[in-house]
Amino acid sequence: LPAGRRPYSEPVTSFSLGRMDVLCLHCGAKHWMDKRIQASSKTHPEFGRCCHHNQVQLPSIEEPPHCLRALFTGTDPQSMDFREHICQYNAALVFTSFNVNMQNINTGGRGPWIWKMGYQLYHQTGSLLSLEGRRPTYAQLIFYDSREALDERMGRNCNLRRDTMELLQNILFESHRYTRVYQHALQVLEDHDVEDISVWLIADPIYDQRWYNLPTTDEVAVIVCGDKNQVVDSRNIILRCCSGLMQRINDTHPTYAPLHYVLLFPWGSREWTYTRRLCSTEGSERTHTQMTQVQFYSYQLHIRNDGFALLHRGGRLFQQYICNVWVSTDQNRL
Repeated sequence: LPAGRRPYSEPVTSFSLGRMDVLCLHCGAKHWMDKRIQASSKTHPEFGRCCHHNQVQLPSIEEPPHCLRALFTGTDPQSMDFREHICQYNAALVFTSFNVNMQNINTGGRGPWIWKMGYQLYHQTGSLLSLEGRRPTYAQLIFYDSREALDERMGRNCNLRRDTMELLQNILFESHRYTRVYQHALQVLEDHDVEDISVWLIADPIYDQRWYNLPTTDEVAVIVCGDKNQVVDSRNIILRCCSGLMQRINDTHPTYAPLHYVLLFPWGSREWTYTRRLCSTEGSERTHTQMTQVQFYSYQLHIRNDGFALLHRGGRLFQQYICNVWVSTDQNRL
């Protein structure tokens, strides 16, 4: 056929940045050489977004428990099923509910899996014990016998593997720090059989002298006596024994992500909050400049060689986490 009658096809020009193997001199984050700061040379490349020239310094994410790591890396049927349904397993084990108008879009093999949501997104927590006649949910299952809790979770997720659910339930019961905090909170509330007492998970580790420290090694839980409806800091999480009320968790609380993304934070490590500060460029001391959410998550989401990249192995749950923290970051900048 003449050239004018042939089907048109757009010429494809390949483009590659090469291997992402250039390390930041300060934090060790991996980069492409072409993404270095323009003013820096190839022999001494500088990058700004990972640690902002050594001003953002965070501890490495802790290695996950051995059995959980095996599920993230294994090739056996149990591991593959876990990764395929990781969002559902996580939802069955969370402390807090996840409320959002979302869509799971299956592209039928023509593209990657898509998780789409609106801007109205928030986490909620309820009382420590369920009301009479209601089935326990979320953190309330911590206080049940392990067999009963497992039966309840499997009753709501009959398509999942029971052995995997039991394994994950046991891992989090032993490792997640807020399992112990919630258990101790209930014990304190039951020991103080008084109507006007509650346990608060405070947003900042600076206590009012009128509060009494919860007798544990955890530094974020305190007992509050007096008017439990009094708002000292709207970011605090208030735990009550059996109120039937739901509390919306402020997304600037350091437990906002660990209480929901339990499979990405199996130890319950604290996340960003307003009290985080930048370091001097020499990294020798903290400054009075607040570390922003963008700076925190930019550091956290970069890939490094300093341990097991648990977040980046989270698949669809990692994608959901990124969307969640991006919405939080964007809303808090308005």
